[in-house]
Amino acid sequence: MLSDQAIDAYIDDTLAWLGSAIDRNSWRWEAYIAGFQLIPWERNVRSQAEAVEQLRTWLLERAAWMDEHIEELQRYCHPSWNHAFDY
Repeated sequence: MLSDQAIDAYIDDTLAWLGSAIDRNSWRWEAYIAGFQLIPWERNVRSQAEAVEQLRTWLLERAAWMDEHIEELQRYCHPSWNHAFDY
């Protein structure tokens, strides 16, 4: 479900579904975005394609991190970790 191919396909399918709404959204928010800058500077995007690539990269890196740390995450889900004691 969180394979790189599934993430890429989901993003591509969503972009296809949005279609011309992407252009309408860009037109609507263009003035707002021009006067707003994120820190650090590299987070600022200049186009919809750049924003999609930034999101795609972040999602793939996050999924890779989750794959690498899944054993640690499972430990915190175990009932012995989350048990509420009745005193």
